[in-house]
Amino acid sequence: MDAPLGTKVIIAHSAEIENVELIAQAVAASELHISEAVVYTARKYRSLGELYADSVSLPVRTFPVCWSAYGKHAVFMRNHDMVEYSDAAIVVWSGIPKKDEIRHLIRVCCHPAMHFNSSVDPKDRTIPCFVYHAQKQTGAFISPEYLYLLDQKSESPKKARKKS
Repeated sequence: MDAPLGTKVIIAHSAEIENVELIAQAVAASELHISEAVVYTARKYRSLGELYADSVSLPVRTFPVCWSAYGKHAVFMRNHDMVEYSDAAIVVWSGIPKKDEIRHLIRVCCHPAMHFNSSVDPKDRTIPCFVYHAQKQTGAFISPEYLYLLDQKSESPKKARKKS
């Protein structure tokens, strides 16, 4: 999918993902032209999206979680802020359906009803979301009618490695 020049792209991943190479594979597979990486920050580590952006000299915009303002909803509020700011998203997903943070980010990208507090018409605020499945090492742009796939059962990457 060709994105316009000046594209601000969310680069996000499930917490179980530990390999920046998977991020690079997902970015390449998406074929998006990224001018700025939009990433979340965590207290104790830099996200793999930020590490990837640094490795290819992309400018980075970080979105920290504001626990003091939003409490247990802080991650979800941060996801909304990231989508409002961005033009597209690349999400590397572990395939584990119970990981609400990453599923929520994908849903916010794809589903206009998930938006709130926006001055923009929600129908205009869906953004292309490329979901890269870490276990299968394949990806595709996802649309709202396929969001049910996020709820299908899949094995955790750690369990899959133990079987090998």
